[in-house]
Amino acid sequence: MQWCKELFGVEKPIIALLHMRALPGDPQYKRNDTMKQVIEFARQDLHNLQDGGVDGVLFSNEYSMPYQKHVPFLIPSAMARVIGELMSEIRVPFGVDCEADAMATLDLAAATDASFIRGTFTGGYVGDIGIINTDIARLLRRKHDLGLDNLRMLYFLNSESDEYLAHRELPAIARSIIFTCKPDALCISGANAGLEANSSWIADVRAVTNGVPVFCNTGCSAENIRQKLAISDGACVSAPPLKSAANLTTWSMANGSGNLWSRSWCTARHINQHQLKIYCGVEGIKMSMEYFCGIDVGTYETKGVIIDGQCRIIAENTVKHGLDNPKPNYFEHDAEQVWWHDICEVSRGLLLKAGIKNTEIKAVGVSAINACVVPVDENGVPLRKAILYGIDARAEAEMAFIEQYYGEERRNQLFNGRPICSSDCMPKIMWIKNNEPEIFRKTSKFLTSSSYITAKTDWRICNRPLPGAFFLRALLQS
Repeated sequence: MQWCKELFGVEKPIIALLHMRALPGDPQYKRNDTMKQVIEFARQDLHNLQDGGVDGVLFSNEYSMPYQKHVPFLIPSAMARVIGELMSEIRVPFGVDCEADAMATLDLAAATDASFIRGTFTGGYVGDIGIINTDIARLLRRKHDLGLDNLRMLYFLNSESDEYLAHRELPAIARSIIFTCKPDALCISGANAGLEANSSWIADVRAVTNGVPVFCNTGCSAENIRQKLAISDGACVSAPPLKSAANLTTWSMANGSGNLWSRSWCTARHINQHQLKIYCGVEGIKMSMEYFCGIDVGTYETKGVIIDGQCRIIAENTVKHGLDNPKPNYFEHDAEQVWWHDICEVSRGLLLKAGIKNTEIKAVGVSAINACVVPVDENGVPLRKAILYGIDARAEAEMAFIEQYYGEERRNQLFNGRPICSSDCMPKIMWIKNNEPEIFRKTSKFLTSSSYITAKTDWRICNRPLPGAFFLRALLQS
């Protein structure tokens, strides 16, 4: 990661994408378009981005769609002309990306003295332009032959709009690329150009890269850049598209208002290893973010999610757990080692992936498997493993006793017209009384999974009323 600081001057650079207009030979290049117009568009973009304070600029032929796997000489020649015309005006490190053609990108970097390149350098993909088969071995040998030892390569870990020919998990791909190719950085994209990159993907990959920078490659906005930079090592960001001279005048030249976009990323930013502050909006209006956490404890796993105030998913995390089955029809969880342990592990993972502090969470909601019973002493310590919901059918004798004790009419009144079943807590509590009298004697409270979790946080018992709970004491004494 040291090279980022040396090249860009900051630990977590923001690289702005300077999308050149359609070039000669491109379908979107109109009959009356000229290279002078292309250069002027690029010039205005360059000044707006640099004045806004971005740390680097990446020149790309974004509007050469649909992209060619092997571009003709005309495209990199046109790109080189644009960069050459603007060379004296470039004040930040710049890179190049000749879309979909890694070899052309490399040669263009050599011709323009670019500091870095970005692109799809590894893997096999299928997409709208057909099957894409990269050749990283040839590319790296070409880089060596050209003497580009200081050229930094930002590898796409997943390709925008295209899919791997054989599914592979991103962390596994990252390990493989790092081992064989020694990338300078990895870029994680959304499903399509402009779509937000999944925060969980970024966090999962960053956890295995051993210091290789991981960049958020697509979908960054003023609303999410703070969170994205917190979990990544940099970001590639795009300006709004400028499709015409009139649009350029409106966006970029009206009293300097073209700087509004880039200032929203860069104004009054301060980043160090202890603190990350992103100020969004013009002239230092600080962005305010709120986060909310939800966790669900299930039979075989515990899942959690953090969302922001606009209900966008910021991070997800899952922890698997087992299920004890000591006898036929007996199913149990260890309340401490499963329920509470999972709550802690999922929470830690969510905060790590989201890149935020626990104090930034405004509210937490927890749901859990229902109708479980765990007896606890006066200190809230479980006296045995929790008896689970309806899948545990050990209390058949107690269910029959309750049916006989109350009779059908009274039972219907108490249980809303349904028969006693294995999902009811009352038979489970009676089973403990009948089969584990010493535990029953020591029990201060019988808790469900949700009330146990609540009790662990601040020891305020919040059991909701159970069917027939008001007569349970009399029944147990009978």
